[in-house]
Amino acid sequence: MKSANEFRMIDEVYALCNEKQYFTMGDNQQYSRMFYMLNSEKFTARDVAIAIWVCSESAALDEIETQIKTIWETVERDAEEEAMERDMEALERHGVYYEYC
Repeated sequence: MKSANEFRMIDEVYALCNEKQYFTMGDNQQYSRMFYMLNSEKFTARDVAIAIWVCSESAALDEIETQIKTIWETVERDAEEEAMERDMEALERHGVYYEYC
């Protein structure tokens, strides 16, 4: 079962590809493989960028890689912040108040 972060990552990359008209030369199987790569720890942002780049008509590889890295960093940062908020709410429910910098 995919986590909320995996779905968000897929949504963000889908939106990027749609907005920039990336991956217009790829088929459904290639698209599925690219999303698999996106959510696997085996692959880097560069690997995902290459998959997008080879299936795109006119796109700069380094630009795609930067965009993928930005998406990854944003999703990870947001997930960490959401986890911290959940932890703080749980502590407050149990009467523990914690002030953090």
